[in-house]
Amino acid sequence: MKAIARKNDLFRSIDIILYETDSKTITQFFLEREQVEEGVQPGPSFVLRYEEAQGLMDQLWDCGLRPSEGNAGTATQKHLEDMRRLVFDVLMPPLTGPFHG
Repeated sequence: MKAIARKNDLFRSIDIILYETDSKTITQFFLEREQVEEGVQPGPSFVLRYEEAQGLMDQLWDCGLRPSEGNAGTATQKHLEDMRRLVFDVLMPPLTGPFHG
């Protein structure tokens, strides 16, 4: 299965097209609603291989979508904390001695 993402400015949405191809035809997939009984673990709505998922992410990026600040900001903050700890605790340990508290 492959996926294409297209920006739809008229409806402020992203159109996702799911399809497969062979040498003669293109088969498009549509999602259907199906009720799942309580307590039953639902299966995936669709499955993309890693390469296909990466392609979809790249297309979503091209449509102007970016990761939310919460996720990106958290990773950046953790990286900065690690760098501070490396510099101040490992590379520049606290000074000790009679003139340093």
